[in-house]
Amino acid sequence: MNISSRKQLLAEAGDVLKQIREEVEGIDKKVETAVKKMTKCCEEDKDLVSGLVELAKLVGDKKYQKVLEAIKDIEKAEEGRHYFIDQYIAEIQKILLSAAKEQFSSQEFGVIYSAIG
Repeated sequence: MNISSRKQLLAEAGDVLKQIREEVEGIDKKVETAVKKMTKCCEEDKDLVSGLVELAKLVGDKKYQKVLEAIKDIEKAEEGRHYFIDQYIAEIQKILLSAAKEQFSSQEFGVIYSAIG
């Protein structure tokens, strides 16, 4: 690899880093923290319901927070999830994402949606 190739790679890496910083800069700390929790739940733990609980907390929806926690209890008791519960979770997800879209900027909503959607 010659020097001009290395300089080009470094320049491209710098551009990518700049884009990442710009995406994070306009986001409220509260949203950023919640998104980290949602990402951990959904991607690392493969637990959408826990991610949605975090989203419900973020949008301030205590009703769906309680419902989702109850769903977690049902899943534990049933040792799995029934098809109709999956449909119910999908409906709750739409409702919470709609609330997030109304409450937060498009940039913040985009980050939330990418963590949960």
